[in-house]
Amino acid sequence: MASRHEQVAPRPVNNSLGSNGAPTASGTVPAAVPQAGPPATSSAPLSNDSQTATDDAEAARQRVRAWMRALKAGDQSKVVELLEAGVELERRDAFENTPLILACHYAHEPLALELLRRGADATAANEQGCTALLHACIEGLPALAEELLLRPAVLPSPAPAPVYSRHTDETAPRTPLLAAAESGFAHGVRLLLQRGVPPGPEVLTLAAAHGHAEVCSLLLGTATATATATATGTPEATALDAGAALLAAARHGHVAAARVLLGSPDGAAANPASAVAGAEALWAVCSLPKALAKPAPGSASSPQVELAELLCAAGAPVSQAAEDGTTPLHLAARAGHAELSRVLLRCGADASATVDGSTAAELAQQAGHDALAAELQAPAEAPA
Repeated sequence: MASRHEQVAPRPVNNSLGSNGAPTASGTVPAAVPQAGPPATSSAPLSNDSQTATDDAEAARQRVRAWMRALKAGDQSKVVELLEAGVELERRDAFENTPLILACHYAHEPLALELLRRGADATAANEQGCTALLHACIEGLPALAEELLLRPAVLPSPAPAPVYSRHTDETAPRTPLLAAAESGFAHGVRLLLQRGVPPGPEVLTLAAAHGHAEVCSLLLGTATATATATATGTPEATALDAGAALLAAARHGHVAAARVLLGSPDGAAANPASAVAGAEALWAVCSLPKALAKPAPGSASSPQVELAELLCAAGAPVSQAAEDGTTPLHLAARAGHAELSRVLLRCGADASATVDGSTAAELAQQAGHDALAAELQAPAEAPA
């Protein structure tokens, strides 16, 4: 079947039919009606004005394509050249990103600062609500964050907007403070706190989950100061936030962040967080993957062992069982973590406790860890 853009051929004439579909009286064929052909087209060249307009339009399209390439590459001299050739400073792409937002997204700080100097709109947002400040906090651009936050019109704490972060390879709803905490952008966190952005529990948890100890310290300090300075602030609220963050740090094997959350540089000082999440944090540590159960290069202990020592020193209940009766020592024994098991025993773990009728020694033996099973057997048989 011909497409609707193709010329359809005229239907053949039945020589035995008249115009009403009946034979003619004479039996002769009526004169054929001329068929309409395609409209005549002019082959005359375009006028000078029309040709000039066509050329100008093509040149404009080429400038825009070059403009987008220059923005993504951070080619500041090319961007300036195109601006001076007439490309609009606020020209948006298909997703409503302005040139300033794109420069921030691609982490081109000098280019973004130049666009601001030339009058770019610092408050503009794309179709998702993402701003230049949000991208500056994701990418950790200190000079740009400072410049943006000096402008009263720039909202330091807008509504969360779904945004992609190359650091996490995820898209999630983020505010500038959440983004800065997640990316470990401590300077950005400090700037936002100075602008009066309140730190919420999710901010601290995000920082801890990604191991950003300096950001955790900043947030805890601000929360403590706020609780002390206001009548509504309470130490219990701060402790609950720190407890959730401690659990996040433990689940991801972040020793430095856990030290900060436990309250002192060496992790020896007890913190109310240990009473809230200490047991869960210890279970999480004992369930860490094998990669975190091995010493890091240049370290004598694994993150798993260091975290267990920190938590036990801070008062985490070493023998507290989960609902099914599993203790941290059961988890360590079943996984064959000998050094972790020794740490738990030194901290007072009960080797005689059972889960489903099996002691830690028996669990180790069932999993094929015979040497560890023998090591755990003596404490299990020792009199209480």
